[in-house]
Amino acid sequence: MPPETFDAPSAPEPVGPYSHAAAGGGLVYLSGQTPIDPGTGRLVRGRGRRSGPPFPARTTVAVAGLPLGARVEIELVASRG
Repeated sequence: MPPETFDAPSAPEPVGPYSHAAAGGGLVYLSGQTPIDPGTGRLVRGRGRRSGPPFPARTTVAVAGLPLGARVEIELVASRG
């Protein structure tokens, strides 16, 4: 069975050729998201908050740049069960 893909109508349009999320094998994979205001399509700059223990799982990847000059992108994998 091919993966099921999703696009959130209230979220910003993807900046590249990807879906907002894909599901398959009981897992949901959310694409990396930058803080883009869906109303303006512009990057939202604000004060970031750091989380304390217990710290979340994370993926860190060094890149030359993110869309619209964002400083952070967040991704997620979740169980549908």
